[in-house]
Amino acid sequence: MLLNFANTILILFLLSGPHNHYTSITNANLNTQNGKIEISVELTAHDLENYFSSEQKVNLKLGSSKEFPNANELIESYINYNLIFKINNKSTALTLIGKEVNNDESLLLYLQGNIPKNIKTVTVENKLLISLFNDQQNILHLDGCIKESYTFSTKNKIKTFNKEN
Repeated sequence: MLLNFANTILILFLLSGPHNHYTSITNANLNTQNGKIEISVELTAHDLENYFSSEQKVNLKLGSSKEFPNANELIESYINYNLIFKINNKSTALTLIGKEVNNDESLLLYLQGNIPKNIKTVTVENKLLISLFNDQQNILHLDGCIKESYTFSTKNKIKTFNKEN
């Protein structure tokens, strides 16, 4: 019984340590009906907290009763600097409309921005957490008038998608 307890403690310790993969998943719906780009970004909460702690000396404490008062503004600014959507070569400002911090340490960010009804090209620059983790991968799924997926990394941070006629 003591051996089972020791094994359980060891497993819990190993699972609670740093993780080996660094991935974000962004779903972006180009909704030309209402003139909005609707975005959800999923990443690991403590990865984003580590960025703010090391780069800006701010402890966000996301989802806790001690969450940094301006956390949403800092996150929105970070996203607008590191996840850039250019529609027909014009930058689209994104507004953070909500966030969820889940028990499994996942963080979901919900954003939106204005887009034109006639989309020809979408250029995306995705540098989320790349400055902190060399092996960070950022997966993008576009939906709407352009349906494509792409994986960004340190080697490929920008991609242009063209609407097929």
